[in-house]
Amino acid sequence: MSPAAAAIPSSSAVEAGFAEMERQRELISSCTALWKELKDHFSSIERGLELRSESLRSKRRTLDLSTQCKLDSLNRREESIDCAVDYAIARVEELHAAALVAVSSHHEPSLDLPSRLLSLCAKMDSNGFFELVASSRKETDLLRKELPHALKRCIDPASFVMDSIAIVFPVDRRTTKSRPGI
Repeated sequence: MSPAAAAIPSSSAVEAGFAEMERQRELISSCTALWKELKDHFSSIERGLELRSESLRSKRRTLDLSTQCKLDSLNRREESIDCAVDYAIARVEELHAAALVAVSSHHEPSLDLPSRLLSLCAKMDSNGFFELVASSRKETDLLRKELPHALKRCIDPASFVMDSIAIVFPVDRRTTKSRPGI
């Protein structure tokens, strides 16, 4: 055998080499397919994360806007409450000053019915109020007309009226004994 012939591999070695190359090619194809599959998978995950991130950013912007609107609304409400409190304080001071003037000035008994009603309501004089209403029974139309306006001058109209009514219908303050077994 010649040295060139000895260098030629046998057919089984060639077949084994081709089989090894085929196996390597299949391995590379398999790796390439896996790589493509992983790349697609990670791309879809990345797109999903981007969409979710954008959704969260959008929700945050919406919440920020909503929060700002609510804060503005609360500030406006707070300012309106401050204005209402200032108005109420001014009204109370006005009523207080009017009551002081009414109490300090000496009213003559010859004043007309509306003036006397206003004076008694401003003073919160429930006894005098009851006496005036009882003595002015014949002037019911005038009383009905002037009474709401006069009661507005009271500091606490409800308790003023209840105190006046308590003169006629006193509150029963007797203690009641409860019987056992009832």
